[in-house]
Amino acid sequence: RVRGAKNLVPKAMVAALLGSGPSRLRNVPDIRDVRVVRGLLQLHGVTVRPGDEPGELILDPSHVESANVADIDAHAGSSRIPILFCGPLLHR
Repeated sequence: RVRGAKNLVPKAMVAALLGSGPSRLRNVPDIRDVRVVRGLLQLHGVTVRPGDEPGELILDPSHVESANVADIDAHAGSSRIPILFCGPLLHR
C-alpha cells in the first residue's frame, strides 16, 4: 500500500503499465510529478481516473499505444520521468 510517498507514487503509476487490468493507488499526493506521469500515461492510452476515495487513482492500461515524441516532450518538459516508461513499454 502506497502511503503518499511522493518519490514512490510516480514510479508505481508507471509500473501499472506492466499489468493487463486496472490498478488502484491510494493516498496519492497532489504533486507535480504525479500530474506529469498522469498526463504521460494518458498520452499512451492509459485511462487514469479518480477512485471512490480522496487521493485514490485507478489506472487502466488495457489500451496502451505509442505516443508522439513531440507530445511527450511538450508535456514532460525538462522532467526525467519519461525515461521510467522505457522498461514497461518495451515489455509490452
